Amino acid sequence: MDKIATIADMRLEARRNLPRPVFDYLDGAGFNEITLRANTEDFDKVRFRPRGLRDVSDRKISTTLLGQSATIPAAIAPIGLGGVAWGGGGELQAAKAAKAFGIPFTLGMLSVATLEDVCDEVGPVWFQFCMLKDRGLLKDLLARAQGYECPVLVMTITWAASGLQSRMVRNGVDLTLKMTPRTLWDFAVKPTWVARTLMGKKAGFNNFEGAMNDPSDLEFIGEQLDGSTTWKDLEWIRSIWPGKILIKGVCGTEDARIAVESGVDAVSVSNHGGNQLDG
Repeated sequence: MDKIATIADMRLEARRNLPRPVFDYLDGAGFNEITLRANTEDFDKVRFRPRGLRDVSDRKISTTLLGQSATIPAAIAPIGLGGVAWGGGGELQAAKAAKAFGIPFTLGMLSVATLEDVCDEVGPVWFQFCMLKDRGLLKDLLARAQGYECPVLVMTITWAASGLQSRMVRNGVDLTLKMTPRTLWDFAVKPTWVARTLMGKKAGFNNFEGAMNDPSDLEFIGEQLDGSTTWKDLEWIRSIWPGKILIKGVCGTEDARIAVESGVDAVSVSNHGGNQLDG
């Protein structure tokens, strides 16, 4: 890590250390990855116009995000099954790093680490969810987050149905990482990751333990995604959640206005990294 200077360096380091199916899952996006590439290209187009001879001796970019102090104006977004990046402990490592650096960390409902795992270790974090058909299951999940005094609830609105990740199809695996001769080789050449994974927390949607027979049952999660969700459902969320709410997945001014009118505290402009829909 001492020689990592940029995010691009970090990506190369991940590619060297993770089995190909794991790297492609974390690095890839939906279908032809047009949106993924466009996101990067759009950020690359951003330019600043500096002004000279200004007093910049007192420089600071610290701020507050939804009432939480942040050393820089940024927070760590949720990643489904992000724990697989570090032998099942990826989310916990990221949460510790965020706390040490002084920025908010968001734990996704589809994390490997549970709410209890992370909050017991680092304290309250932001918590992300998608609307589920089983409202009782969702209510119990949010009650756990409230019990840990999670300050911000992040509602993702860009995942009403599962999309197709072309890289996963090409690798011949799904999220349960079923073994084939090719995947066996992909894992065998990354012994450090394999050893860490065998000793770590079992990969799966562990926040739903007890609600599903197999914590790696992607079909269960797919069936729970509620494509009928509307802004009306936000009223129900507001009625059971006393804290701040951030809507993640706003891609236009129309939805931004509706979100504000619906009483949310903030919006995150996001197309889900092109993870589900492309183009």
